[in-house]
Amino acid sequence: MRFREDFRSSEQDINLTPLVDIIFLLLIFFMVTATFSNQEQIEVQLPSAGTASALDENQDVLIVEITPQAVLLKGPGELPTRTLTEPNRETLTRAFAEAARQTEEPLLLIRADRRAAYERVVLVMDVARQQGMNRLGLATLTGSTAAPSNSE
Repeated sequence: MRFREDFRSSEQDINLTPLVDIIFLLLIFFMVTATFSNQEQIEVQLPSAGTASALDENQDVLIVEITPQAVLLKGPGELPTRTLTEPNRETLTRAFAEAARQTEEPLLLIRADRRAAYERVVLVMDVARQQGMNRLGLATLTGSTAAPSNSE
């Protein structure tokens, strides 16, 4: 009795097309999600205050970070983050006007670095009030979590 040898059983092919498709889908997924998580951040050394209170998380907050080098505006919702390296009255007016159009009565939270010029903080507060933003807050650290101050 003669048996026929099946050569196909000894050579098995692996179809790589579905594997390549999955790899491309994962690559596209990670590329898309990685672009949305990129946000600018500035290191801000906040001053401390013993009577600081927590912020209500349910309200729209426009965060303005003021450093000696720049002003960074982080808006609520879909408002894009803007960095102003040379902040003046005109650029701040345009930025706050855009924020006022996007949200209704936002809370303006100013996170000023302890080394930032006082003039810059006053300019931000003045322009914000001119644009109708009357709800202002200053971000501080509580007395127990305050960072040591460096005298410069």
